[in-house]
Amino acid sequence: MSAPSRVVLAVAVGLLVVGGVVGTVAVGVGPVADALSDDEPEFGLEEVDDSQVFVEPASSPEGDEYAELTGDGEIAVDIDGLSANSLTQVDDLIRVGFGIDDLTSSGGSGADVNESAYFGFEATGAVEDDPDASVTFIDMRNGKAITGDEDKLEEDGLELEFGERAEVGVIVESGVNESVASQVTVSVKEPELADFQVEIDLDIEESDPVAENEILAGNNVTTNYNVTNAGSFSGTQDILFSVDDELTDQEDDVELGGGEFFEGDFVYQTTEDDVPEGLDEDPIELRVDTEDDSANETVLVMDEIHRYTEPDDRIVRGVDLLNAIDDWRNDKISGVLLLDVIDAWRDGGEVAPSGELTGN
Repeated sequence: MSAPSRVVLAVAVGLLVVGGVVGTVAVGVGPVADALSDDEPEFGLEEVDDSQVFVEPASSPEGDEYAELTGDGEIAVDIDGLSANSLTQVDDLIRVGFGIDDLTSSGGSGADVNESAYFGFEATGAVEDDPDASVTFIDMRNGKAITGDEDKLEEDGLELEFGERAEVGVIVESGVNESVASQVTVSVKEPELADFQVEIDLDIEESDPVAENEILAGNNVTTNYNVTNAGSFSGTQDILFSVDDELTDQEDDVELGGGEFFEGDFVYQTTEDDVPEGLDEDPIELRVDTEDDSANETVLVMDEIHRYTEPDDRIVRGVDLLNAIDDWRNDKISGVLLLDVIDAWRDGGEVAPSGELTGN
């Protein structure tokens, strides 16, 4: 569950209710197209990125009379003509919703969300010359007052399950004035969308003595991956595997519900082309990507002469030379490779990944 979104605006006259972005939570402030409702949306389509909640004027006589979109992504709620020292309730001013669409446009697979979204409304201060005025927002489904305390949204806020909508009214207690102006805070806490997080580890096929995360050209390196949907919504994404930014394999249309995971592996056979040139130490990068995350590891691909170098210093010693001679006699290596091993033994210095002598 993400932290609440909290927006505060100062208003000169009337009430101003606004949804906006704070941190990572987005609140769509009407108009929105409501694809989950059988009713045609009263307003036109407005894209609300990375969110499934919205706040808009209610489609009601009260909403029509007292609430309107300002054109700045805000809802102005203006109630005047109040009698001094009166208590006035206005129903169905604001409509809130959780679940704008079925998530297919963002790679999701439907509304299998167990977590709810919570809305809080709070008038945080009346006009200076009317200190006795107060504003209380109420849930029209049950008449309960809606908290504005973002720490208590799950206990006393307006709770909506995925696909639900609700109307919000207001009770205004005026003091000496015929209108009440206030700052209004809208707080929203909603579940996170599908979030495919990636973890990987490497399984390097190697029987010859090389250091960690090194491999002789021609052998396989297996990238084991675990992709977990850390969000609360289900989603469907491709899992992509690339070597040095070149796509080499992929797993298509992996569907995960909130909290579910998927494990697999990609096998890559290294080649001589992966061996760095000259004296360079340039490993290849193996990377697994989803739309939301990526993880990578590197492997240094070595020339075959490193079958006979020591892993800690890449030097050919006498015992390594004898092993190379035995392998040549048994037709396991070519005469060219044996001559390279002899040259490295005579040089006594470190051998570069490419097989070139460093000149030590």
